[in-house]
Amino acid sequence: MEEQDVFEETHRLLFDLIGEGTIQGIRIDHVDGLYDPGRYLAELRNRFPDLYVIVEKILEPGEPLPAWPVQGTTGYDFLDAVGGLLTDPDSAESMQEVYETFSGTQSSYKELTGENKRNIIAKHMAGDIDNLALWLRNVTSRSREGNDLTMHALRQALVEILVNFPVYRTYVSAGNFDPRDRATIAKVMERSKETAARFRNELELIGSSILRATGQDMNEPERREWISFVMRLQQYTGPLTAKGVEDTTFSLYNRLLSRNEVGCDPSALGYPVEAFHAFQSERAEAWPHTLNASSTHDTKRGEDVRARLAVISEDPEAWKGRLQRWHELNRAHKTWIRRRECPSRNDEYFLYQTILGAAPFEGFDAEDFRSRLEAYLVKACREGKRESSCLAPDEAYEEALTAFAGKTLDATESPAFLEDLTAYFRKISFYGMFNSLAQTLLKIAAPGIPDFYQGAELWDFSLVDPDNRRPVDYGKRRQALAELDERAARGRAGLIHDLVKTPEDGRIKLFILREALQARKENPEVFIEGRYEPLSASGNCARHAVAFARIHKDKAAVAVVTRHASRLQPTPDRVGIEPHAWGETELAMPGTRPRQWIERYTGEKIAGKQSVPVRELLSRLPVALLTSD
Repeated sequence: MEEQDVFEETHRLLFDLIGEGTIQGIRIDHVDGLYDPGRYLAELRNRFPDLYVIVEKILEPGEPLPAWPVQGTTGYDFLDAVGGLLTDPDSAESMQEVYETFSGTQSSYKELTGENKRNIIAKHMAGDIDNLALWLRNVTSRSREGNDLTMHALRQALVEILVNFPVYRTYVSAGNFDPRDRATIAKVMERSKETAARFRNELELIGSSILRATGQDMNEPERREWISFVMRLQQYTGPLTAKGVEDTTFSLYNRLLSRNEVGCDPSALGYPVEAFHAFQSERAEAWPHTLNASSTHDTKRGEDVRARLAVISEDPEAWKGRLQRWHELNRAHKTWIRRRECPSRNDEYFLYQTILGAAPFEGFDAEDFRSRLEAYLVKACREGKRESSCLAPDEAYEEALTAFAGKTLDATESPAFLEDLTAYFRKISFYGMFNSLAQTLLKIAAPGIPDFYQGAELWDFSLVDPDNRRPVDYGKRRQALAELDERAARGRAGLIHDLVKTPEDGRIKLFILREALQARKENPEVFIEGRYEPLSASGNCARHAVAFARIHKDKAAVAVVTRHASRLQPTPDRVGIEPHAWGETELAMPGTRPRQWIERYTGEKIAGKQSVPVRELLSRLPVALLTSD
C-alpha cells in the first residue's frame, strides 16, 4: 500500500463507490498488517475528509487507540468492557482453583501464551524470523559492537522480543515516534533480558539502537536503516499474537470461556463497575463515534453464549460441585489411547462449558445441536495444538472426544448426568438472559455506535466460524417485530407480562433492542454527542445496579441494568426482579434532569427527583431506559 500505483489500482472501485455516494463508510480489516497504518489512514482521510472510517484494531485492556484520523474501532474493546462488567471479578481466585484442580493445568495464562508464541514461531514463522535476523545482521554489522554478533544469537534475541510483546504491535515509522511506543519497546527489551539473559548483549544493542533511532539520536543513514527494520518487525508481532494467543491459548486456557474472546484478557476474569465507567467516560471524550460490538464474524462465541457463561462466576462453589459430579458420572464414557485418558480433563472442562453456553432452550437433543457441537470440538481441539492440530490431526483422539460428547448427551447412556446437567442449565440459561438484556441496552445507550451482528436480534448461541455464519431467518424476525408493534399498541403492560413469561423465544431481547434504538432515533444529540455521567446506587443491593446518564444541554437519558442477578434473586421465575429483592436501594439521578422522565419500555412517567428507588425502575424488566419527557 506504500506504492502509490498499487494503492490507486486496488482502491479504484472503492473510491468510485464512495465518490458516487453509494458508500458512506468503510471498515479497515486487519489494519495492523499494514507496513505503515498511520500513513495509509492519512491517505484515505486526505481523499475523503467526511468518510466514516473504523479500523479492526485489537486493543489490550488499558491500551489506547493511536491518534489516527478515524472514528474508532470495530468494537472489541467495548465487548471486553461489558463482558468484564457482567463477570464477577471477586471470583477470580476461586474460579482459578476450581479450574486447576479439575483440569490439572498448572501453567498460568501468561506462561501458556509465551509457550504457544514460541511454538508458532518454530512451526509457522521460521522463514520470516530468518529473514528478519538476516536484515538485523546487515544493520548491526556496520557498528563495532555489532560486528561480532552471530546470526544465531540475533535470531534468538528476535524470538524473545516477539514473544514478550505485550500488545499486538507498535507503530514506529519515519514520521511517528510516539512516546508510548518507545515505552513499550523499552519494556519488551527489559523483559527479554530477564527471559533470555544469555542474549543480553544482543538485546542491549537492539534496544538501545531502536530507542536512539526513535529518539533521533543517530546519524540519518543509520537511523533510516533502524527505522525500516523496526517497521518490518512490527508487522510480525500482530500475526504472532493472533496465532499464538487467539487461535491457540484461547483453546487451552479454559478457566471461564466467556473471557476467551477477541479483544479480551482471559487472565482478568472481570472488572469492577468503576473500571467500566472509566472506560465509557474516556470513549465519550476521545472516540464518541466508535463502534460498540457484542458479536462479530470473528468472535469465538455468540454474545448470548458469553452472557450465559458469565453466570458461572457468580457461584464458583456450585460450579465446582457440578464438575466433580459430572466427571464421576461420565468416567465410563472415556477411552484410553496410547496410555492416556481421552478426552483430557482440560477438554472435558471445555466441553461442559460449551454445552451450557451453546445449547438451545429446547434442550440438548435439539435438531443439529450435537452435530454443531462435534464440529466445534474438533476445530477447537486442533486450534489448541496439544491433542491434535490442523497440520497433524490426531483422528483417534478427535473421535474419542466427539464420542464422549455424544454419549454424555445420550439419554440412554447418561440419564443421571443429563438430569443434573439440565437442572444447572436451567439456572445458567435463565440468568444468562439477564446478562444478555443488560449487554444489549448498554451497547445502545453507551458512547459509540451500536453494532448488531446478523441474527443476534434474537438469542444468538452460535459458536465460532463457520457456526456463526449459518443462514439467518429474517422472516422470523420481521414477524416478531410486527407482533411486538401490534401488542404494544394494545397495551405495554400485557406485552411485557407475556415477554417475561416466555423469554425463550427471544422476543424480549428484540423488544429491548427496538425500543432503545427508537429512543436513539428520537434523541440523536443525547446518544451521539451527549456526555457520559456515571450514576451511583446506595443501599444493600447497590452493587447489582449499574447506571449512567447521557446528557446534552438540557436533554438527558438514563440507562439502568441488573448485574449478577442470581445473587439478587436466587430462584428462577421470570426475567425480572421482584420489587422486594431491591430493598431500599436508591439510584442517584443526574444533576441535569427533567421534571419528568419517560421509561421507554413500560411507558410510565417518573418524577424527576434527586433519587429514585431502584425497585420502581426494575420491577417489570431487569433493564430500564429513561428519556426526558
